[in-house]
Amino acid sequence: MPHYDATRAEVLVHTSREGVLSPVGHDLELAATTLTLDVDEATGAVEVRIDARALRLRGALVDGQVQAGRISAGDARTIEAHTWDDVLAVTRFPEVRFSGKIARESPDGGHLVEGTLTLHGVSRPLAFTTVRAGDFETADVPLEQTDFGIKPFRAMLGALRVRSRVVVKLRIPREPK
Repeated sequence: MPHYDATRAEVLVHTSREGVLSPVGHDLELAATTLTLDVDEATGAVEVRIDARALRLRGALVDGQVQAGRISAGDARTIEAHTWDDVLAVTRFPEVRFSGKIARESPDGGHLVEGTLTLHGVSRPLAFTTVRAGDFETADVPLEQTDFGIKPFRAMLGALRVRSRVVVKLRIPREPK
């Protein structure tokens, strides 16, 4: 059974901003630095657990790429604190969990995965398709924060907001057969 952690698999969250003062903010990339991902090849079962308290800011996104030096260390700590306390409420909901099954393989070598995502104490069905990208399987999974009872972050009386839609990006090495 393949087992992955944050040293082998990557789970990133991309956020984007909106509002009148959005030009003064940043689109962001956060990384899950503590996670487990297990796949049972015999049954197709997939189990992912992410420690929400270990979500860390990687940096500001410009054209989909992290740009170093755009966010100070102090601002990064503030963003992480808001993410943990105000958005994810990690004290009450310390774990993000996906439990599902590989429904079928796609012709390009990716997979349709179906299951349940539990985030912020709310469980919802979730299906996504991975694609083969060299020695990896990748997926971009859009999520609406509000579907999970999360109130997207707002600042400056709402003139700067994080959009409800975030994109979770997965990158998992393909196991040799």
